[in-house]
Amino acid sequence: MATAWAWLRGIYHMANGSKIDAKRHSIGLVEIYELTADELDRIESEAMEVGQDLQYCSICLTAGLSFLIALLTTEIKSAHTFAIFVVLTITGLCFAVYFAQRYFRSRKKCKRVVQRIRASSAESVG
Repeated sequence: MATAWAWLRGIYHMANGSKIDAKRHSIGLVEIYELTADELDRIESEAMEVGQDLQYCSICLTAGLSFLIALLTTEIKSAHTFAIFVVLTITGLCFAVYFAQRYFRSRKKCKRVVQRIRASSAESVG
């Protein structure tokens, strides 16, 4: 109990501006790229798009596969319930394919933005 209290007290002290001892190691070479505000905005929007598409793909794939497993493993006696499960399965899987396609396209687009920035930095320096 005493060690837990000491740990919590240490966290509290760090949050109040206490300094943490750090050991610094030198880095031999650092590449620096200069960006315009527009380029930074493009990187931010592209990265956000890629992440959202992957999340939506994951959610839709999970839902579609869950309903598919339910259809394959259980006997649904009501035609209305069966139809709803079929529609939800097809919808989930179709959206998963759509968002997967968007994800792979967005990834390529994001890479192209970074490559353009690197190319423009290389041209301006050398």
